[in-house]
Amino acid sequence: MDELWRKVKSSDFWSYEGEDLPDFSEVQVRMESLLDSGHPDELLDIGKELMDRYKEIEEYDEEGDIGTQISDCMDVVFRALSQSSLLAHEKMLYALELELKDDYSILNEPALWKEAHTQEEWRLFAEVLKVRLQEAEKEKDVLYDSSWERDYVVDRLIEALRKAGISEEIIPISELEAERTGNYTRLVRELLDSGQKKKAEEWIYRGIKELRKYEPGTAYELLQILIELKEKEENWLFIAALETEEFFRFPQLPSYIKMQKAAKKIGKWPEIREAALKYLRCRELPVNQPKIAEELSILPGVLPKTGLLESSLEKIKPPVLDLLIRIAIQENDADEVVHWYEELKSSKGEADKSRESILEDEIANTVKEKYPAIAIEIWKNIAEDLISKTKVSSYEAASIYLRKIKKTLESIGKKEEWEAYLRQIREANRLKKKLLEILNRLEKAQIIGE
Repeated sequence: MDELWRKVKSSDFWSYEGEDLPDFSEVQVRMESLLDSGHPDELLDIGKELMDRYKEIEEYDEEGDIGTQISDCMDVVFRALSQSSLLAHEKMLYALELELKDDYSILNEPALWKEAHTQEEWRLFAEVLKVRLQEAEKEKDVLYDSSWERDYVVDRLIEALRKAGISEEIIPISELEAERTGNYTRLVRELLDSGQKKKAEEWIYRGIKELRKYEPGTAYELLQILIELKEKEENWLFIAALETEEFFRFPQLPSYIKMQKAAKKIGKWPEIREAALKYLRCRELPVNQPKIAEELSILPGVLPKTGLLESSLEKIKPPVLDLLIRIAIQENDADEVVHWYEELKSSKGEADKSRESILEDEIANTVKEKYPAIAIEIWKNIAEDLISKTKVSSYEAASIYLRKIKKTLESIGKKEEWEAYLRQIREANRLKKKLLEILNRLEKAQIIGE
């Protein structure tokens, strides 16, 4: 092990090629031999040392090559743990401490957690964790260093309490943790599992309000739990209000689609759609926001109040052209797509000519039947931009758009225009042999098709 780690920590190690990768297989074989000869306890010290040493270099092991080998060695350690002389709750604590060192998730879960242990052993493990958590609060313990580690410890504690048959302690602990660390999701799920739906909703509301600004991901997760609860109640009107507020809070296509789905269920989509589009076009809100917005509905007379409406919504700069275009594409409205696309083009400065080619291709696909000239112009721009990159892969990508141009021009009776454009591309790029080969294939496919 010492010899391998000297090599791993050498200054030139991280430029290694595959064949120079340090080989831990002999270490693993010796560890298995030690276990087979009846020395499981000695392997526990080796396991801790392995994880401590890997922690020193884990951030440099980008491909996980060393981590994979360490994991194989640790599988032997976990087998030794099950055979060791430690009491069951001591084994659990050892496994937990190793898992907390595993910042990059290289370890397989120890079989120990699935083994049958007595309620008393689970209780003893839970008591140790409670004491360690209290000591950590006083900075007298190093059980965990980060919030994710604390969450993991508490998850193990809750599992232990449940298996020890003292589930009544789970919710009080979860409440304290929600207040200390903001882990409202765990508490809400525990409350729901115990049938305390009303109390769960109260914590959902509290969590969303407290976390929206600083932990938006967790707040959104809580919102989805609330929506699931309302779906079970078939309270579609309330769901529509929640989804509409979420769209106004953070306008994007996925939230627009969710809002649309909910609104259609209650037959209120025209009113809600108009309010949403007005907001994107000119930032006109359907309701004047007072200091306590949560007391009002996002759309008075149409949707109920949810108690979650914020006093300040997402600050947008109207018109939100990108989203308006995406919505028009989603609704297959060629006229609206063209209108907002022309606005987008005119809003671009000379220093910002490059538009998102994927979005432009979607625009062209939507308008090609009603506005073929616009679609062709878009595809020409994309194809010519790809050709200018002078890469074979770019030429192949450009051929996709050239085929679209060809098909569209021929469908409107302008085959000669296509042939003239193809000649123009050839002439402008006559020195690019690979491109000419691709164009020849494109032309040959046309002749064979005829």
